[in-house]
Amino acid sequence: MGVELTANSDNVLRCGLTAKHVDVPGLLAVTSFRAAEPARRTAHPASAVEAEYPSPAEEFRLSRLHPTAVPTRIELPTPQILLCIAGHARLSAPGHPALDLPRDASAYLRPGAGPVELTGPGARLFRATTGAPARV
Repeated sequence: MGVELTANSDNVLRCGLTAKHVDVPGLLAVTSFRAAEPARRTAHPASAVEAEYPSPAEEFRLSRLHPTAVPTRIELPTPQILLCIAGHARLSAPGHPALDLPRDASAYLRPGAGPVELTGPGARLFRATTGAPARV
């Protein structure tokens, strides 16, 4: 499983699967065709249900959530995207209908929308946030 987050940038080299300009000579100039082990980041526990991946970028944070049957409260000081990669999770907030997140589904959580409760024993999610870590 690979998850990639990138900061906003004009420094893009397109290499295919697009109708936009593909710079083949530029791609070949920066590509190494030697086999190598991929760089792997190890997540560090941030709470009982969350592990955070270290990043040199200040623009975003990536973490992995393992919710349980006991609701986990998520504060929303920053915009967040949740991506369910296994199992089934449920988001609920006062005054709103519950949102089910099956595998391969995602949800955008807008900042300031109030706390959300996350449940989902057996579910695995990735969470992308901006700025300082948003703890659960």
